[in-house]
Amino acid sequence: MLPRSVQDQANAAKALQDQLNQPAAEEPENPAPAAAPEPEPQPTPAEPAAQPAPEPQPETRDAAYWRHRFDVLQGKYNAEVPALRKEIATLKDQLAAADKQQPASAVQRAQEAMSDLTEAEIEEYGPDLVNLIKRVAGSAAAPSNNGDLQEIKSELGQMREEKRQDAEARFWTDLEAQVPNFRAVNADPAFHQWLAEIDQLSGQPRQQLLVGAQQALDPYRVAAVFKSFAAVAPKASQETIPDELVQPRQTRSAAPEPQQGKVWTRAEISEFYRNKASYPKDQAAAIEADIFAAQAQGRIR
Repeated sequence: MLPRSVQDQANAAKALQDQLNQPAAEEPENPAPAAAPEPEPQPTPAEPAAQPAPEPQPETRDAAYWRHRFDVLQGKYNAEVPALRKEIATLKDQLAAADKQQPASAVQRAQEAMSDLTEAEIEEYGPDLVNLIKRVAGSAAAPSNNGDLQEIKSELGQMREEKRQDAEARFWTDLEAQVPNFRAVNADPAFHQWLAEIDQLSGQPRQQLLVGAQQALDPYRVAAVFKSFAAVAPKASQETIPDELVQPRQTRSAAPEPQQGKVWTRAEISEFYRNKASYPKDQAAAIEADIFAAQAQGRIR
């Protein structure tokens, strides 16, 4: 159905047209029936589809709806965006911390593991240990690698200790070979009195020179100190029993006497000095005395 205003206009137009079509003398007896043919000029029924009149009310509802939607989204934005910014900042901090804690490269780890080794130690320990350090240091980063590196460092420390003990064993053996009676000389008060004097060449007390040579495990410098004392010591301190009075000279026809006592190897001597602390004090002293005797008697192989 057409709107009332449109319908009224249509009716007025129709009435005006009918009046124009009638003769001028003829007076309309009943103008009202002239509106009876109103259904004929009505537009086709398809026109109601273009009814624009109700649109203003839906537009008001749509604006309120979209305003409500905007307010909802604005509230979510205001609530979620600060939280997201905070989370992003936290992730950035974590990434920065992870970059700082990133494991060093294989080369750096190998250099760290070998930083305490000298060239002489690397040459002495051989390529096997060096390759082991590089292999462990160059493996993939994992928490267990730190334990492996610590184990290697512990092994290196143990090897250094064994090397030191071997050097100490060689020191006493070589000193015994250079100065067989160094223990007796060391017990002489005249020797200690002489050590308290100043060495004219170095300007240092001889005792200090002796201690430095001993701490460096240098048997030749220690022997040089003892030999220097022997050169200036009173003859009474150097008197020894002639070999002829201790043992008769052997003739060519006399058979050599068999050696008495244990025959020591240098490996056994080194092992003894490595484990010397585990022996009882008396037993360690006896073994050490036998080693010195073996040096004098030629029982070391």
